[in-house]
Amino acid sequence: MDQRFTLNKNESFLKMIIQCQQEQQPASILYDDKGITRAQGYVTDVFMDRNPIAFRLDNELEIELHTVVALNGVFADNYTEC
Repeated sequence: MDQRFTLNKNESFLKMIIQCQQEQQPASILYDDKGITRAQGYVTDVFMDRNPIAFRLDNELEIELHTVVALNGVFADNYTEC
């Protein structure tokens, strides 16, 4: 039986993104960029003052938080592609 870890309905990936940045842990991300896209790297910045909230990886890629569907093996509760 396959098992998948998901966020609770009212959670977002923000806490996990900040934790990756603070602990200098790598982030493996799936996000929706008009199709599911994979990204990997270290979180260097979190832009809390932006609307929508975004973050930057060490390869200079900026990702809006609301587009993230998975982070380090944890999926959004509403993601059904896998």
